[in-house]
Amino acid sequence: MRKIQYVIGTQFGDEGKGKTVQYLCKEAIKEGKSPLVVRYCSGPQASHTVMGNGNTHICASFGSGVLLGVPTLILDDTDTFVDPIALRAEYDVLKSKGLDPKFYVSENCNIITPYDVIANRQNEDSLRNGTCGCGVWETMRRNLCDFNCGPFLFDSTENNIESLKRVREFYGFEQNQELENKFIEDLTFIKQQPLINDCDYDVIIMESSQGLLLDGRFGLKPYITPAQIMPFVDTLGNVRSSIINPTEDNDIEIYLCTRTYTTRHGSGYEPLESSYLKYPHFEANKNNEFQGNFKTGILDIDMINRAIDRCCLSNIENAKYNLVINHIDCIGDAFEYIYNNQTHFVKPDSAAWQIVRLINLTFEHVYLGDSPNSKLTVME
Repeated sequence: MRKIQYVIGTQFGDEGKGKTVQYLCKEAIKEGKSPLVVRYCSGPQASHTVMGNGNTHICASFGSGVLLGVPTLILDDTDTFVDPIALRAEYDVLKSKGLDPKFYVSENCNIITPYDVIANRQNEDSLRNGTCGCGVWETMRRNLCDFNCGPFLFDSTENNIESLKRVREFYGFEQNQELENKFIEDLTFIKQQPLINDCDYDVIIMESSQGLLLDGRFGLKPYITPAQIMPFVDTLGNVRSSIINPTEDNDIEIYLCTRTYTTRHGSGYEPLESSYLKYPHFEANKNNEFQGNFKTGILDIDMINRAIDRCCLSNIENAKYNLVINHIDCIGDAFEYIYNNQTHFVKPDSAAWQIVRLINLTFEHVYLGDSPNSKLTVME
């Protein structure tokens, strides 16, 4: 029986998805199984920090099992994007750390070109509503205009060059020959990688880039990603085939992740300031020119329940739900949370139970983790 594990953030990202994926990879390896991490939903704007084997790495395009030697598959669904320049740059960083990162890119994956990135960073709407500056929105908009480069990845180099020219003309940009040469070089590097035979893997770990409140259909508009964090649920809440098309023989698990407080990058929801929060001694998230400040505040359980309800999570049959509560060590003298539009306080040792009790799902297991290591313990 193949096991399929979805790792999904319940909020706006930054909930500990990377460390959860790494933990699941470790468990699969410990059981003698072969895990594969599938990056789906959006592109290289993920910032999933993992630590292990003497290395620390922030995964952007690669899956969070990379430090353990677990291969990455970048999927070819409509909401997943690959930037060859970003992917090659991260590959080189991993190689410089003594690693041998293995990856596969599906042949019909949406391609982010350097001109999409430039357009993204000049788009006033994207900058106002929040963007990582990685070109995801512009690539999606271009595809919606029926201007898709594909099948770009496995075209000939001549066709790749012609397609890139068409993208440049679509935006009305002048040619940047140096940037185009780099793009074609890195695209060629990706083409040289083997195609995947997913029958070689018996644990498929689906790693989302974003949180539910950024979902393109169900998130808090307009401050959303164009991608679907819940691609296996339609807009009416009906379950359709998942990305991997699991049959009844598959064992499906959903791991929902949260910190013990709310985080937010960029415009939109403003977390309420906390009086008791202890900030982690290591934080990968920093202010940047596109997203602005990294904001933290009281855990808003109302928002988590809103995300669960809007994304129709409770409609998914035959799935086991698990909750991962990260940054337990950041709770101070009291645990603050928002529920029914009111702020409440409980003792720190009651925090996890309170979160579990108030979220609108029943969980098979609850995992607790500190920051920033990938160790998780099962709550009794």
